[in-house]
Amino acid sequence: MSPSRPLIVELDWTEDALKHIERHIDPGLVDELFDANDYYAWENRNASIPDSLLVIGRCEHGNHVTAIILAIDRKIGIWRPITAWGSTRSEREQFSRYATLDKGRAKRRRK
Repeated sequence: MSPSRPLIVELDWTEDALKHIERHIDPGLVDELFDANDYYAWENRNASIPDSLLVIGRCEHGNHVTAIILAIDRKIGIWRPITAWGSTRSEREQFSRYATLDKGRAKRRRK
């Protein structure tokens, strides 16, 4: 399944999510992930959380982060972080595969 680039304008944090994510990574990395705008998202098919996405991306300083986010309002771009962790090797490879494809497309468009 190909990834998407959903509109993410705001993260709607809950206290429970912050506490949960702190067990894995600094929650600030989730904010950095979306601030850097260097991510890809897939429908989260493995979860018991409907209308959620699996997001893999790279923060401004190069950290790769994977997050599960829940749609609060897809139309205006409000999402709730559920969990997040430092990306595994396979997740980083998946991200890199699509990032490389996008760079190739951008170069072809400029010519």
